[in-house]
Amino acid sequence: MNITLSAPRSTAAAALVAAASLALAGCAANADNAADAGSSSSAQTASDQAHAVEVQDGWTKATDADMSGSFGTLTNTSDSEAVLVKAQSDEAGMVQLHEMAGTSGSTSMQEKEDGISIPAGESAELAPGGDHIMLMKLKNELKAGDPVDITLTYADGSTAVVPFTTKDYSGADESYSEQK
Repeated sequence: MNITLSAPRSTAAAALVAAASLALAGCAANADNAADAGSSSSAQTASDQAHAVEVQDGWTKATDADMSGSFGTLTNTSDSEAVLVKAQSDEAGMVQLHEMAGTSGSTSMQEKEDGISIPAGESAELAPGGDHIMLMKLKNELKAGDPVDITLTYADGSTAVVPFTTKDYSGADESYSEQK
């Protein structure tokens, strides 16, 4: 049996076969790229401190003053140490990582220059009277219920924007100790 295709149909068929071939080739290339991206993505995620650290119960103290603190629990889900080295927020002109330092029976806040270490598989508490994120030169009053987005930067350069909920809190009226 002989089948004869007219020229227009052969051209159309050839174009269809060519398009199908290109589509299949593209799918194969995309599958290869996805496999490569997946392996580099999981390798990147494994060493990405921002993805390894989970923030639970993040909150910021409501205030009408020009300073406030942010608190919560930082849990490192990886098998290597993560170090929080910097924080930023559009709500404040300046943000620092703070610790409480004491001399002669009194304590005051000061910048924690080496960052906040979160050991592998462990947690670090950000709490009133302890390590915390200090929001200074606030641009607006912080009212209970207001969200405060804080960008956390880790030692490996990775970042995460974390929402902290503002709430009323009457404790932890520590003083601030200027350094240098």
